[in-house]
Order: sequence, then structure tokens, then C-alpha cells
Amino acid sequence: MKSRTTRSLVLLAVALVAVSGTAGAASSVRFTQSSRATEDDQVPTRTYSSPDVLVNPDNPREAFASTLEMRTRRCHVLHSTDAGRSWTMLEASPQPAAYPFCFHTSGGVTQTPMAWGRDGTIYMGMVGWGEEDGGVSRNLSVILARSTDKGGSWQTTVVRDARGKQGPETENNRPVSSVAVDTSGSKDVVYVAWRSSLPLAQPPQPANAVVAVSTDGGESFGEPVSVSKFYDKTVKDKEGKDQPLGGRFPNPQLALDGEGALYALFPGGPPSYAQFENPVAAPLLVGRSTDKGKTFSVTELNEPSLYYGGHLIEWTKAGGEQGTLHAVFEDKPGQPQGDRDIFYQRSTDGGSTWSEPKIVHDEDPKQLVGQFIPNLAVAPNGRIDIAWWDFRNDPGLYLNDVYYTYSEDNGETWAKNLRVTDRSINRRIGPWSNNFDMRQPPGMASADEMAVFAWDDTREGDEVGQAQDIFSAVGQFKAIGTGSSNALRYALAILAGMALAGVILLGLSGTGRPRRRPLQPEPEVRETASVG
Repeated sequence: MKSRTTRSLVLLAVALVAVSGTAGAASSVRFTQSSRATEDDQVPTRTYSSPDVLVNPDNPREAFASTLEMRTRRCHVLHSTDAGRSWTMLEASPQPAAYPFCFHTSGGVTQTPMAWGRDGTIYMGMVGWGEEDGGVSRNLSVILARSTDKGGSWQTTVVRDARGKQGPETENNRPVSSVAVDTSGSKDVVYVAWRSSLPLAQPPQPANAVVAVSTDGGESFGEPVSVSKFYDKTVKDKEGKDQPLGGRFPNPQLALDGEGALYALFPGGPPSYAQFENPVAAPLLVGRSTDKGKTFSVTELNEPSLYYGGHLIEWTKAGGEQGTLHAVFEDKPGQPQGDRDIFYQRSTDGGSTWSEPKIVHDEDPKQLVGQFIPNLAVAPNGRIDIAWWDFRNDPGLYLNDVYYTYSEDNGETWAKNLRVTDRSINRRIGPWSNNFDMRQPPGMASADEMAVFAWDDTREGDEVGQAQDIFSAVGQFKAIGTGSSNALRYALAILAGMALAGVILLGLSGTGRPRRRPLQPEPEVRETASVG
């Protein structure tokens, strides 16, 4: 009996290792089972936002995710050492004690953007305020936190202090939408971008896409510069009035190219909510600075539209001497509201000209199924990843999923859409839209071997507590670091279990009471194919 059991286990090992060698082929992406990243928090009313995610460029098995908990109005950072499959909430807070709250009601953009600096430094942007500042619509200051010990401790700098301003000087700085870091010099040059306006000013002013710069590694910042003011065009609304196009909800997004030039992507638009009363079509705008954010030249990325949102920009070195700028956004040409589609454009001449917009999801736009708020990330090997919220599995618009596509030829073609979430998210629970419209892009970070996804999910909540957690999954292209592929790890786990079962069977062979241990199923493998 012992020899037959040994031979069976050896044959099973050979078969499973053979499977593991083919499952990680270049034509497939293997998704891990979704896991709850915020399991450290058991409060029934917990309400977490969709996070921003970073993967350690020197160790792809290490990842960080920043988020805010809306009920307590506190920011948190999660840490993973197994490539995003499980997470621990760090004890140290990135928020300074003098500004205890970071939450505000602004949807459509990640509110806790992060970026890597030199020597493993993590930078994180957020707003900061206290009860004395008047709530979430005025006098919000801008904060930058940085950690040199993987989130074990944080140092903070006030980028823009709005505390105590009165009357028409009252500032509305929200959200902090992007952080970018240039590591090419002797010290990190840190850029922080946000939307700023003076809500009590008369006449109302358009919101500005604002950038502040630190040349000493985030220890101090200069006065913020309005990128919007370098674009001085106006258009006439339906009443014949001139409307400035500096931005309605600009939420600027930043990118740096290989020469250190700074790019800021933001939509134009009239001031305040005039867009809904008198719709004005405006283009997406790209500001470019070669003097560390002092001045910008602003160009138009595409044709004017009644609504642009969910915009992001990244740079890769592929595509020619100037590399390639990649932009993604949501839009539905010809209408200011309703369902959206996800578009992609690229520029190989530093943003001077752009390709024609291209829809990257494979759902027929004529079906009027909403795709919203994309995320964009680039792996070191140049693979471009795009993820977004998708309602294709529930046209009633109460359940959505995270869908994903990628390009391995610098945006020329895109893989078929892949569903990341293992179950649809019930948006009758949580603050997605019906409560207070807190919608952020799904979190995503890219490494050569994988893409890490994290999103807000209500599967552990109910209509009473309205709990909303963060769940995560990994899309794996090949073995991560020095570790084995998922299939091989599962194979080894199965072998270990069966070997143990074999030992137990040998020990119990005389009792006539053997036990069977159920095998764990392998993770789903979803083949990818080009959709042009």
C-alpha cells in the first residue's frame, strides 16, 4: 500500500507541475480570489473609500494602499507583503494631530494620492481640517505626508494653509488629486496638485487646477501656481454670455516624462454649477512645464465635450525620442449626464498632438451601459493597464464590477475586457451615489509580473450598518519575484495536503476509517485576446 500511495503522489505531482507551467503563459492572466483588505476593522458602520495603490518598484511582493474611513473622517494606509493578497492596516497615521480630519465630499477622484520617492520614500497627499475650520466646504488645508520606513512613521508638511481665512478669502481646496515625484536630482522634487476656488468671491470664479512644488523632498513648498490661468479662452453659453474655461471640476492629474517635464491633465469648463444650467462644451487640457511648475503651456487634448471626467495621465519611454503620454477619461459625446464610455488617447510629441479617442471597453456603447471613473497605471516593462467601474452585469445600475484591459504595444491594441471582481457590488448599500455620491476610481498598481487591484465593496454590509470595505485581487502574468506562480503554489499545497492524507491513511489502514480532504480549486484563468 505504501508503494502504491507514493507512486500516485509522484504522478500527481508531475501532472500538477505541468499544469503550473502552462497556466502562467503570456496569453493568460490569472486572478486570485478576492480578499477583504480591511478585515482589521470590525466596526459595523465602517465606510472605506476606494484606495490608491502602490507596488514597491524594488520588490513587487510589497504593496501599499491609502484610503479614508468616512465615518471617522480619518486617513489610513494598508500594507501587503504577499503581492496584495492580504493586508495589514498600519498603526501610524499620516494625518497630523493639528488637522485631524481628511475626509470631504468630493467624488470622482482618489482623495489620498501616493507616489514613490528615492530610497523607498512614500509621499501621500490629502486635505486637512478640524471642527474649527467650518466643515467640509471651506478652509480645507493641503497636507503632504512622507514616510521613509514603509509607513512605520510619518512626517507632514502643510502645503497650503487655509485655516482662519474669512469672507471672500475663504478657500475651498478639495480634493488633493495627484502627487508626482522627480527623483533625478540631488533631492526629490515633489509636486502636489488639487482643485482650488474661492466659493464666496463675487462674481463666482472658475475652479483652478493648482500645483505646488517642493524642491527639498517635501519639507517646504512654494506658493501654488494655477495651471488654469495659462489657458485664457472663453466660450459663449446659450444666453450669449462669455464663460471662462479654466475649469469646473478640474481635479488636475500629474505625470513626469524622462526629461523631468511636468504635465497636468484637467478638463476645462465654466465656473460652479453653471454647466448644468447652461451647458458649455469644453476640451480636456494638458499643461506642460519645463521650469518645475513655475509656468505652463496649455494645449487642447481633444474636441470640446459637455462633460469630461475620470481623467488620468501617465508617461512611458516607448514610442520615440520623447516617449509617450497616455491619457484615459470618461465621456459620452453630446450629453452632459447619463452613462459614460472609457476613452484612451496618446501623444508621442510631448502633448503637442494626440491620437483620436478610442473606446477601450468591448461593451457596445449603443447599449447605454455605464462605464465610469477609470484608473491608469504603467508597469516598468511598458505594459499599460486600465481598470474602471462597469455596470454591464446589471443594466438597472444597482450592481457594478471592476473591469480591466491592458496593452503590451504602447496603446496600439488592447486585450479583451476581464472582470476583476468575483461578485458584483451592491450599490444600494454604502455611499456610492444615493447617499452622498462618494465615487472614486478602483485602485490599481502595476508591476511587470502582475497588476494589483483594490476597490470599495459592500458584500459584508447591510442596509442598516451600510458597511463598506476594501477588497483586493491580483491579476498575475507570471511568477512574482522569486516566488512560485499561483498554480505551482496551489499544486504544492495540494501535494502537501495529500501527502499528509497519505500518511494518515497509512496510519489508519488497519482501522477501516480513512478520511478524505477536499481539494482547493485553482484560481480562475481568463484567456486574453486583442480587440484591436
